[in-house]
Amino acid sequence: MKIKVVRLMIFLLPLLALLLEAFSNPTANAITFPDDTPPSVTIKKKTPLDKPLFLPVNINTADAKTLMQVPGINRTAAGQIVNHRARNGKYTSLDQLVGFSGISNSSIHQLDKYLSVQ
Repeated sequence: MKIKVVRLMIFLLPLLALLLEAFSNPTANAITFPDDTPPSVTIKKKTPLDKPLFLPVNINTADAKTLMQVPGINRTAAGQIVNHRARNGKYTSLDQLVGFSGISNSSIHQLDKYLSVQ
């Protein structure tokens, strides 16, 4: 029995020493940055186009990729807008978009700051 306890102590003592060393100096393993400031991280949103989006977007001239950049316009709705315009001619009102994928009477009022009819 004594031999097992001695072996266990021989095994655990070095581990205990490592733990005490690590916790006695918490900054020893910390990552430091120059000037003690963390690096800035820039998150770039992926957009379908490389050029910036100029608002408001004219629904009578915009292609589907441009329309997809508008908040609230998904890929399906952008395709429906372009296809409807090709078949039926220019839009006269934003209200004509109601019924396309994801566009309802309530959401059309939120889109009017991003879209225009010219």
